[in-house]
Amino acid sequence: MGENMRRMAERVEWIKAQLRGGHHWNSSLLAETFGVSAKTAARTVATFRRVFPDWLMGYDARERSFYLAGDLDIEKPCRRPGRLDLAADEFLEIRHHIGLTQAQLARCIETGAAQVSAWELGKSMIPAEVALLMRAWDRAASFGFWQGRTRKIYRK
Repeated sequence: MGENMRRMAERVEWIKAQLRGGHHWNSSLLAETFGVSAKTAARTVATFRRVFPDWLMGYDARERSFYLAGDLDIEKPCRRPGRLDLAADEFLEIRHHIGLTQAQLARCIETGAAQVSAWELGKSMIPAEVALLMRAWDRAASFGFWQGRTRKIYRK
């Protein structure tokens, strides 16, 4: 990382620390603390707002200072997209939606038709990989991508 980017990152981290601590601060204090010009301080604030749009900053005109506006959960944990569990009835519904028999689905995912039947009846847990694959196929069918795979629609 270049020297300018490193210094910008330091200033942005300082802003985050001020907001987390509930302190009111302004660009002059930022410029004073880091020994930069007022224009550089203003650019740092603009960069912060662009890079961290979830951090809602308010401005108190009377005190001429910035502060964290609202109760925002800043440190949100990372979440995986979608859920990994799939209910038996939803599994069956997706299989019907994409138009595959148990035997065809079993061949696609390299398992037996008896295993597919066990998943549909709720006798066996559906693996996370199969759940994600079924959701992806369901989504593809919703967008119409699946029809090109099941019908012979080719250009000559």
